[in-house]
Amino acid sequence: MTFYQDEFDADYELITQKLLNQEISIDSRLKLITKELCQMITASGKTFLIYLFINENITYDTCFYLKALHLTDNINHKSRWRNTAITLAFKNYNTSDKVLLEFLKLKPNLDFYTLSNAFMNHSRHGEVLLEILKLKPDLDCYCYNLKSLTMYAFMYCKNKEVLLELLKQKPNLKIKKDSGETVFDFCLKFYAKKSEFDFNVLEKLYNETNKQDKELLNQDNFKTYLKLRNKYKVKPIILFRYQRRS
Repeated sequence: MTFYQDEFDADYELITQKLLNQEISIDSRLKLITKELCQMITASGKTFLIYLFINENITYDTCFYLKALHLTDNINHKSRWRNTAITLAFKNYNTSDKVLLEFLKLKPNLDFYTLSNAFMNHSRHGEVLLEILKLKPDLDCYCYNLKSLTMYAFMYCKNKEVLLELLKQKPNLKIKKDSGETVFDFCLKFYAKKSEFDFNVLEKLYNETNKQDKELLNQDNFKTYLKLRNKYKVKPIILFRYQRRS
């Protein structure tokens, strides 16, 4: 049974204050998180699980998130503002990979907003991002300005294993942002400037882009690429491949 009531916001506040109270034993605090509590939904549509992730400045012990997660019947429930718990987790929570990995084991719905937050806020968390890719998300989804999820990945991600795995899933590299930029442009503009830059990623992206549409790597684009090759530390092999293709 699910309960809807305005007062549950106050209930959530009272319980979360106790969860933060280190003077209460952790076992006693764990007992505060019950099945009934996790079934409650406030008038604004918040479940207790959503409430735990709603404030980026407050973090609870890992065990509290895990218990609430497994006592929540509908982990994909949306609040009045269309947020799910997993969306808020990737947006506001950055403490323990264990919580995020456990959440992903339950195969939550992963929309564009959720996934873009994952790449923006967890760019160094390779294990979490690889787990997301195992769920085969829609890498071709995009926001209002046509920036695709793959563009977000090359804009923020620092982990070469994640980017190589992403490219194995054959995302659409022909999508252009409203400004005309492609995934290849995003790679040069952002990923290639990171200290974690790995040439193998750029080479793989170059080859995959070339397979999908050679016009995306036209002469003008390549001239710009040549001017920036020293800055991006591009190896001669990629120049040789382009010259052969031309």
